[in-house]
Amino acid sequence: MFRRFVMTSFAAATLVVGLTGCAPERHPAIPDDAKLVAESERGATYTTPSAGHIYIFDQTDNKLIDSRPVGSGKTVMVDAATNRVTVDGNLVTDKVTPGHRTRIFFRPSDTAMDSVETGRRRSNTLDEHPMDREYDRDRY
Repeated sequence: MFRRFVMTSFAAATLVVGLTGCAPERHPAIPDDAKLVAESERGATYTTPSAGHIYIFDQTDNKLIDSRPVGSGKTVMVDAATNRVTVDGNLVTDKVTPGHRTRIFFRPSDTAMDSVETGRRRSNTLDEHPMDREYDRDRY
């Protein structure tokens, strides 16, 4: 009798796992040091404590919805009812799928390396020559 119970329970658990699948925790493009800061099926809001990079991940479809640099104190809002992601009220994408688990990851910037204002990555590698960088005529 106990053996039948164990076998039935194991079969039921296997069926449930097989039907639901195992959703990945994060998309491969999201760095390991980015922290999960919010998640929901209906929507999520997060205010950045510092400048950094946000990653909006649809865990249900294993799809990266958006990734962008953000400044300090910016409010990132995922609204599944309107299919939108906004940063401080400005639309950044309308690719949110209602009912899907959406996760927000945040990675703080190293201020010596990132420039949120220009959206460009500055490099401190020794083998990069300054002339290899893109020249922005409007800045000079």
